[in-house]
Amino acid sequence: MKNIIIYGAGHMGQLYLSHLDDDTKCVAFVDGDPVKQGKTYFGIPIIPPQKIIGLEFDKVVICVNAHSVHSISFGWKYEEEMLQVLDELGIPEEKITLQCNRVESNIKPFKFVSELSEIMKNRNVPGAVAECGVWRGHFAHHINKCFPERKLYLFDTFKGFDENDWGKDADGEFGEYVIANQDDYHFYRGSERAALLRCIHRNNVVIKKGYVPDTFAGLENEHFAYVNLDMDLYAPQLAALRFFGPRMSVGGVITVHDYTTLPGTNQAVTEFAEESGAVVLPVIEDSSVAIVMR
Repeated sequence: MKNIIIYGAGHMGQLYLSHLDDDTKCVAFVDGDPVKQGKTYFGIPIIPPQKIIGLEFDKVVICVNAHSVHSISFGWKYEEEMLQVLDELGIPEEKITLQCNRVESNIKPFKFVSELSEIMKNRNVPGAVAECGVWRGHFAHHINKCFPERKLYLFDTFKGFDENDWGKDADGEFGEYVIANQDDYHFYRGSERAALLRCIHRNNVVIKKGYVPDTFAGLENEHFAYVNLDMDLYAPQLAALRFFGPRMSVGGVITVHDYTTLPGTNQAVTEFAEESGAVVLPVIEDSSVAIVMR
């Protein structure tokens, strides 16, 4: 039996509790809100962070709604505050996990990757997996979970968009808005630490921090089974397609987010498909496509 502590006694913490495996037991909720402290939820005590010390546990799972329409600009702040508290208490990083904030069985992109991983396993499709445009690791968590034995490369600046790319993009007005509001815009609050802490099989994760395509250097001989692209802009999306395309294993798949909603991404996919002969298929959700190399 694995003992865990759930940090965050709100909705997301309660939701996480309801989906625990049979071999996992929650020994306590932790919450910084004095109103909640001293109460119980399903018989589980809610304690202040300082009382973590002395408890026997395998993991502390941070549960905060950091990726939703109403909290995406603020949830990252709560995560960082909770991590700081755990650091001050001396909790080792290997005992800290960040929740992915989704009920995975009900979300189309997660279901797609889960089913795809089983197909690739049954068909022995070789290769590593990767994501470009990681932010704080919500989708990377699921890739790592579904492909537990494969190396996972994560590419991101982790500090927002590069201004040089906006001039090459079809969505200039959106770019100007984001650049002007960097202090508040959530895209500039990425974190390689948060991304890594969301991954279950961290030993297989390789963080490639920096600008795409510069961070592809040294991987020229690598092959890939699955890649997810979510960088929003024309230049990095096209560079990534041109890099990964020739390196996809037979049966490999590239998914591209925001194909129908962001002009730069649409333009990049269209150009790549024309020059490579790749087949573009609508999948996952209305805004995404899968690219299958011929």
